[in-house]
Amino acid sequence: MNDGYLAGLLLIMIGILLSTGWRSLIIQEISIRIVGCVLLGSLLLSSQMWPVTASLAIQGSVAWLLLWGIIAGAVSVSRSGLMYVAFGAALIAVVWFWSGRLYWLDPVLYVFKPGWDGVFFAGLLAGLLVGTFKDQFAVLACALPAGQLLLGLSIGNGGHDIGGANWWDHFVSALILARLTSVVLQLFIKLGSKLGLHRLKDQGGEPS
Repeated sequence: MNDGYLAGLLLIMIGILLSTGWRSLIIQEISIRIVGCVLLGSLLLSSQMWPVTASLAIQGSVAWLLLWGIIAGAVSVSRSGLMYVAFGAALIAVVWFWSGRLYWLDPVLYVFKPGWDGVFFAGLLAGLLVGTFKDQFAVLACALPAGQLLLGLSIGNGGHDIGGANWWDHFVSALILARLTSVVLQLFIKLGSKLGLHRLKDQGGEPS
């Protein structure tokens, strides 16, 4: 599959789900207008590449995404919540950097699939660390560009620009994995609480 096709296919699937009543589970309280604004801005700026260093550039659409990620994190309901989102973003950025760095040093150093370890660990961590779509978006939209920046600076020979069709495949996949992880985790928590409640009821009904 060509770079960028996976992101496009996943976004189409998400659009279908949003239009068929799954909005509260996928994007929760985020309005469709905001999602459309983020996507439209990313599309319009996708052809722009802005230099960061002599050998590293950032795609305009990724800079736009990063801006919205910062906004999403900044509107956290509490200072502790904001700090936790920042901690999650920093942790995932380090994981993204080291997964890419190790694979660059030796192409046999991967766990699941070459070039996709960072995606898996980033999505999994985001889903485990924060539970809402807004916070997961904020964490990944800030962490992945930061991790790619660290990777590009550490290698320093070009070819690791922040953005591109392949980068968007990775970002969209990580975001969906984060959402799936949190949904499954919440289901297990609810199931565990129900089983615990039934057990307490059964114990309470036993004669002393």
